[in-house]
Amino acid sequence: MSGSGRKILAAGAAVFDSSGRVLVIHRPGHADITLPKGKLERGEHPAVAAVREVAEETGAIVALEAQLPTVHYPTPAGPKSVDWWRARLLEQRPRTPDDEVDRAWWLSPAEAARELTHDSDRQTLAAALAAGPGPALIVLRHGKALARKAWDGTDLARPLAPAGQRQADTLADVLAAYGVRTVISSPAERCVATVRPYASRHGLRIALPAGLTEPCGERDPAQVRRIVADAAREAARTGRAVVLCGHRPVLPDMLRAAGLPEAALVPGELRTRNLSADPASSGPAERDPSGIGR
Repeated sequence: MSGSGRKILAAGAAVFDSSGRVLVIHRPGHADITLPKGKLERGEHPAVAAVREVAEETGAIVALEAQLPTVHYPTPAGPKSVDWWRARLLEQRPRTPDDEVDRAWWLSPAEAARELTHDSDRQTLAAALAAGPGPALIVLRHGKALARKAWDGTDLARPLAPAGQRQADTLADVLAAYGVRTVISSPAERCVATVRPYASRHGLRIALPAGLTEPCGERDPAQVRRIVADAAREAARTGRAVVLCGHRPVLPDMLRAAGLPEAALVPGELRTRNLSADPASSGPAERDPSGIGR
Protein backbone atom coordinates (compact mmCIF):
# COMPACT_ATOMS: atom_id res chain seq x y z
CA MET A 1 0.00 0.00 0.00
CA SER A 2 1.46 3.38 -0.95
CA GLY A 3 1.89 6.25 1.46
CA SER A 4 0.10 9.56 1.15
CA GLY A 5 3.11 11.83 1.70
CA ARG A 6 4.52 14.50 -0.56
CA LYS A 7 5.61 13.39 -4.03
CA ILE A 8 9.16 12.03 -4.13
CA LEU A 9 11.16 13.45 -7.03
CA ALA A 10 14.01 11.44 -8.53
CA ALA A 11 16.09 11.28 -11.71
CA GLY A 12 18.28 8.76 -13.45
CA ALA A 13 19.78 7.65 -16.73
CA ALA A 14 20.11 4.72 -19.05
CA VAL A 15 23.85 5.01 -19.68
CA PHE A 16 25.49 3.57 -22.79
CA ASP A 17 29.19 3.10 -23.50
CA SER A 18 30.87 3.33 -26.91
CA SER A 19 30.12 -0.35 -27.55
CA GLY A 20 26.40 0.12 -27.00
CA ARG A 21 26.35 -1.64 -23.64
CA VAL A 22 24.08 -0.35 -20.88
CA LEU A 23 25.03 0.21 -17.23
CA VAL A 24 23.07 -1.58 -14.49
CA ILE A 25 23.43 -1.71 -10.72
CA HIS A 26 22.59 -4.11 -7.90
CA ARG A 27 21.04 -2.63 -4.76
CA PRO A 28 21.43 -5.05 -1.84
CA GLY A 29 18.90 -3.21 0.31
CA HIS A 30 16.22 -3.71 -2.33
CA ALA A 31 17.59 -6.99 -3.69
CA ASP A 32 17.09 -5.76 -7.25
CA ILE A 33 18.94 -4.96 -10.46
CA THR A 34 18.04 -1.56 -11.85
CA LEU A 35 19.21 1.45 -13.80
CA PRO A 36 21.00 4.11 -11.72
CA LYS A 37 18.77 6.82 -10.26
CA GLY A 38 18.21 8.75 -7.05
CA LYS A 39 16.31 11.49 -5.28
CA LEU A 40 16.71 15.16 -6.11
CA GLU A 41 18.41 17.35 -3.56
CA ARG A 42 16.58 20.48 -2.44
CA GLY A 43 16.33 22.93 -5.35
CA GLU A 44 18.23 20.63 -7.71
CA HIS A 45 17.42 20.46 -11.42
CA PRO A 46 16.42 16.92 -12.50
CA ALA A 47 19.08 16.82 -15.24
CA VAL A 48 21.78 17.74 -12.74
CA ALA A 49 20.45 15.15 -10.30
CA ALA A 50 20.53 12.43 -12.96
CA VAL A 51 24.21 13.04 -13.71
CA ARG A 52 25.11 13.28 -10.01
CA GLU A 53 23.26 10.10 -9.07
CA VAL A 54 24.87 8.10 -11.87
CA ALA A 55 28.31 9.24 -10.71
CA GLU A 56 27.58 8.51 -7.05
CA GLU A 57 26.16 5.05 -7.68
CA THR A 58 28.52 3.84 -10.42
CA GLY A 59 31.54 6.15 -10.78
CA ALA A 60 30.46 6.87 -14.37
CA ILE A 61 30.77 10.45 -15.62
CA VAL A 62 28.13 11.00 -18.28
CA ALA A 63 26.56 13.51 -20.64
CA LEU A 64 22.80 13.48 -21.07
CA GLU A 65 21.29 13.01 -24.51
CA ALA A 66 17.56 12.37 -25.03
CA GLN A 67 15.04 12.84 -22.26
CA LEU A 68 12.84 9.77 -21.82
CA PRO A 69 9.31 9.40 -20.47
CA THR A 70 8.87 10.19 -16.80
CA VAL A 71 7.93 7.19 -14.68
CA HIS A 72 5.41 7.43 -11.84
CA TYR A 73 4.73 4.78 -9.21
CA PRO A 74 3.57 4.47 -5.59
CA THR A 75 5.95 3.82 -2.70
CA PRO A 76 5.33 3.34 1.04
CA ALA A 77 6.63 6.91 1.58
CA GLY A 78 4.37 8.44 -1.08
CA PRO A 79 4.03 8.74 -4.85
CA LYS A 80 7.34 8.82 -6.73
CA SER A 81 8.18 10.52 -10.03
CA VAL A 82 11.41 9.71 -11.87
CA ASP A 83 12.72 11.80 -14.77
CA TRP A 84 14.86 9.66 -17.08
CA TRP A 85 17.45 10.41 -19.75
CA ARG A 86 19.54 8.46 -22.17
CA ALA A 87 23.21 9.28 -21.46
CA ARG A 88 26.61 8.47 -22.91
CA LEU A 89 29.68 7.51 -20.93
CA LEU A 90 32.46 10.10 -20.83
CA GLU A 91 34.71 8.58 -18.17
CA GLN A 92 34.64 5.63 -15.81
CA ARG A 93 36.05 6.35 -12.37
CA PRO A 94 36.61 3.80 -9.60
CA ARG A 95 33.94 3.42 -6.95
CA THR A 96 33.99 1.46 -3.72
CA PRO A 97 30.94 -0.79 -3.27
CA ASP A 98 28.69 0.09 -0.33
CA ASP A 99 25.40 -0.85 1.25
CA GLU A 100 23.43 1.19 -1.29
CA VAL A 101 25.04 -0.16 -4.48
CA ASP A 102 27.39 -3.10 -4.19
CA ARG A 103 27.89 -3.74 -7.90
CA ALA A 104 27.71 -1.85 -11.20
CA TRP A 105 28.40 -3.54 -14.52
CA TRP A 106 27.81 -3.34 -18.27
CA LEU A 107 25.44 -5.56 -20.24
CA SER A 108 24.22 -5.72 -23.78
CA PRO A 109 20.72 -4.24 -24.13
CA ALA A 110 19.26 -7.71 -24.56
CA GLU A 111 21.03 -8.97 -21.44
CA ALA A 112 19.96 -5.92 -19.48
CA ALA A 113 16.33 -6.38 -20.52
CA ARG A 114 16.48 -9.91 -19.09
CA GLU A 115 18.32 -8.97 -15.89
CA LEU A 116 16.46 -5.80 -14.85
CA THR A 117 14.06 -6.51 -12.02
CA HIS A 118 11.36 -3.94 -12.75
CA ASP A 119 9.15 -3.65 -15.82
CA SER A 120 9.41 0.15 -15.63
CA ASP A 121 13.18 -0.08 -16.07
CA ARG A 122 12.75 -2.33 -19.09
CA GLN A 123 10.36 0.23 -20.57
CA THR A 124 12.89 3.01 -19.90
CA LEU A 125 15.61 0.95 -21.57
CA ALA A 126 13.36 0.38 -24.59
CA ALA A 127 12.67 4.12 -24.82
CA ALA A 128 16.41 4.85 -24.65
CA LEU A 129 17.12 2.41 -27.46
CA ALA A 130 14.34 3.93 -29.55
CA ALA A 131 15.71 7.45 -29.00
CA GLY A 132 19.17 6.41 -30.14
CA PRO A 133 22.48 8.13 -29.45
CA GLY A 134 23.04 11.78 -30.24
CA PRO A 135 23.83 15.12 -28.62
CA ALA A 136 21.33 17.67 -27.40
CA LEU A 137 20.30 20.76 -29.36
CA ILE A 138 19.13 23.27 -26.76
CA VAL A 139 17.12 26.43 -27.43
CA LEU A 140 17.07 28.69 -24.39
CA ARG A 141 15.30 31.92 -23.58
CA HIS A 142 17.44 34.37 -21.62
CA GLY A 143 16.97 34.72 -17.88
CA LYS A 144 14.75 37.36 -16.35
CA ALA A 145 15.94 40.79 -17.52
CA LEU A 146 15.45 44.26 -16.13
CA ALA A 147 12.17 45.73 -17.30
CA ARG A 148 12.47 48.03 -20.30
CA LYS A 149 10.98 50.90 -18.31
CA ALA A 150 13.63 50.43 -15.61
CA TRP A 151 16.52 50.67 -18.10
CA ASP A 152 17.75 53.90 -19.67
CA GLY A 153 20.23 52.38 -22.13
CA THR A 154 19.75 50.58 -25.42
CA ASP A 155 17.69 47.41 -25.47
CA LEU A 156 20.75 45.50 -26.75
CA ALA A 157 22.58 46.41 -23.54
CA ARG A 158 19.69 45.70 -21.15
CA PRO A 159 21.05 43.38 -18.44
CA LEU A 160 19.67 40.56 -16.38
CA ALA A 161 17.79 41.30 -13.19
CA PRO A 162 19.15 39.69 -10.00
CA ALA A 163 16.66 36.82 -10.44
CA GLY A 164 17.97 36.31 -13.99
CA GLN A 165 21.53 36.15 -12.73
CA ARG A 166 20.51 33.39 -10.34
CA GLN A 167 18.83 31.57 -13.22
CA ALA A 168 22.05 31.83 -15.24
CA ASP A 169 24.02 30.20 -12.42
CA THR A 170 21.53 27.34 -12.20
CA LEU A 171 21.48 26.92 -15.98
CA ALA A 172 25.27 26.57 -16.00
CA ASP A 173 24.86 23.28 -14.12
CA VAL A 174 22.08 22.15 -16.46
CA LEU A 175 24.15 22.83 -19.58
CA ALA A 176 27.05 20.95 -18.00
CA ALA A 177 24.77 17.93 -17.51
CA TYR A 178 24.26 17.84 -21.28
CA GLY A 179 27.98 18.29 -21.98
CA VAL A 180 27.43 21.44 -24.08
CA ARG A 181 30.55 22.38 -26.03
CA THR A 182 29.17 25.02 -28.42
CA VAL A 183 27.55 28.18 -27.04
CA ILE A 184 25.70 30.52 -29.41
CA SER A 185 23.83 33.62 -28.29
CA SER A 186 22.12 36.71 -29.52
CA PRO A 187 24.50 39.63 -28.92
CA ALA A 188 21.87 41.12 -26.56
CA GLU A 189 23.43 41.39 -23.10
CA ARG A 190 20.53 39.62 -21.40
CA CYS A 191 21.19 36.58 -23.59
CA VAL A 192 24.98 36.66 -23.34
CA ALA A 193 24.78 37.01 -19.55
CA THR A 194 22.51 33.94 -19.38
CA VAL A 195 25.14 31.64 -20.91
CA ARG A 196 28.24 33.49 -19.67
CA PRO A 197 28.54 31.57 -16.35
CA TYR A 198 28.60 28.26 -18.20
CA ALA A 199 31.00 29.42 -20.91
CA SER A 200 33.34 30.97 -18.32
CA ARG A 201 33.45 27.83 -16.18
CA HIS A 202 34.35 25.66 -19.16
CA GLY A 203 36.61 28.02 -21.10
CA LEU A 204 34.25 28.24 -24.07
CA ARG A 205 33.85 31.09 -26.51
CA ILE A 206 30.35 32.47 -27.01
CA ALA A 207 29.50 32.89 -30.69
CA LEU A 208 27.43 36.06 -31.24
CA PRO A 209 25.79 36.01 -34.69
CA ALA A 210 24.11 39.33 -35.46
CA GLY A 211 21.32 37.38 -37.19
CA LEU A 212 19.86 36.49 -33.78
CA THR A 213 19.34 40.12 -32.72
CA GLU A 214 15.81 41.49 -32.67
CA PRO A 215 16.09 43.79 -35.72
CA CYS A 216 18.03 41.29 -37.86
CA GLY A 217 15.88 38.35 -36.83
CA GLU A 218 12.65 40.14 -37.63
CA ARG A 219 13.99 41.41 -40.95
CA ASP A 220 15.50 38.12 -42.09
CA PRO A 221 13.99 35.06 -40.35
CA ALA A 222 15.62 32.82 -42.95
CA GLN A 223 19.00 33.83 -41.52
CA VAL A 224 17.84 32.76 -38.05
CA ARG A 225 16.88 29.38 -39.45
CA ARG A 226 20.26 29.03 -41.17
CA ILE A 227 22.13 29.78 -37.93
CA VAL A 228 20.18 27.14 -36.02
CA ALA A 229 20.37 24.58 -38.81
CA ASP A 230 24.14 25.03 -39.12
CA ALA A 231 24.51 24.57 -35.35
CA ALA A 232 22.39 21.41 -35.45
CA ARG A 233 24.43 19.92 -38.29
CA GLU A 234 27.69 20.63 -36.49
CA ALA A 235 26.41 19.14 -33.25
CA ALA A 236 25.23 15.99 -35.04
CA ARG A 237 28.57 15.73 -36.86
CA THR A 238 30.73 16.12 -33.75
CA GLY A 239 28.45 14.42 -31.25
CA ARG A 240 28.74 17.42 -28.89
CA ALA A 241 25.76 19.33 -27.53
CA VAL A 242 25.00 22.94 -28.48
CA VAL A 243 22.95 25.68 -26.83
CA LEU A 244 21.43 28.70 -28.59
CA CYS A 245 20.19 31.51 -26.36
CA GLY A 246 17.72 34.01 -27.75
CA HIS A 247 14.85 36.37 -27.04
CA ARG A 248 11.50 37.39 -28.42
CA PRO A 249 10.48 37.88 -31.19
CA VAL A 250 13.24 35.68 -32.67
CA LEU A 251 12.61 32.60 -30.52
CA PRO A 252 9.71 31.19 -32.58
CA ASP A 253 11.97 30.95 -35.65
CA MET A 254 14.74 29.42 -33.54
CA LEU A 255 12.35 26.76 -32.24
CA ARG A 256 11.01 25.96 -35.70
CA ALA A 257 14.51 25.65 -37.14
CA ALA A 258 15.44 23.29 -34.31
CA GLY A 259 12.45 21.08 -35.13
CA LEU A 260 10.81 21.97 -31.83
CA PRO A 261 7.13 22.80 -31.23
CA GLU A 262 6.22 26.44 -30.93
CA ALA A 263 6.07 27.53 -27.31
CA ALA A 264 5.89 30.75 -25.34
CA LEU A 265 9.05 30.20 -23.34
CA VAL A 266 9.28 32.13 -20.10
CA PRO A 267 12.63 33.65 -19.06
CA GLY A 268 15.17 30.96 -18.27
CA GLU A 269 13.15 28.18 -19.90
CA LEU A 270 14.62 25.82 -22.47
CA ARG A 271 13.60 23.23 -25.02
CA THR A 272 15.84 20.38 -26.05
CA ARG A 273 15.99 18.01 -28.99
CA ASN A 274 18.12 14.92 -29.31
CA LEU A 275 20.15 14.78 -32.54
CA SER A 276 21.28 11.51 -34.02
CA ALA A 277 24.53 11.09 -35.93
CA ASP A 278 22.43 11.66 -39.04
CA PRO A 279 21.59 15.40 -39.20
CA ALA A 280 18.35 14.59 -41.01
CA SER A 281 17.15 12.46 -38.10
CA SER A 282 16.55 13.37 -34.49
CA GLY A 283 14.68 12.25 -31.43
CA PRO A 284 11.57 13.79 -29.91
CA ALA A 285 11.50 17.27 -28.43
CA GLU A 286 11.59 17.54 -24.69
CA ARG A 287 10.28 20.12 -22.27
CA ASP A 288 12.43 21.55 -19.51
CA PRO A 289 11.13 19.88 -16.32
CA SER A 290 13.09 22.17 -14.03
CA GLY A 291 10.86 25.07 -13.21
CA ILE A 292 13.86 27.40 -13.69
CA GLY A 293 11.80 29.64 -15.89
CA ARG A 294 8.77 29.67 -13.64
